[in-house]
Amino acid sequence: MVGHAVNRGRYPCYCCEHSVARHTHGKCENGNVAVPRIEETVFNELLAVLADPACILDVARRLHGDRPQALRLETVRKDLEATEYTRRRLARL
Repeated sequence: MVGHAVNRGRYPCYCCEHSVARHTHGKCENGNVAVPRIEETVFNELLAVLADPACILDVARRLHGDRPQALRLETVRKDLEATEYTRRRLARL
């Protein structure tokens, strides 16, 4: 879906990109969705996920398997790279 405005911008909505693009083939059967309605729903879902640490861990496990050490190792690796970059930058001064 893409952002679009109907009636000279008075009604912002999300609609299928096929209904907005002029040179596409095919037709979307979904209707437009009002911006305030969809954005409020997405925001509330995001708040629910962020408020639940178990949900965040579940997503992390799905992304990295059941290897919490892999998550920690990746964090340590990124911190080490940042520290090394800072060290090299300071050494040039």
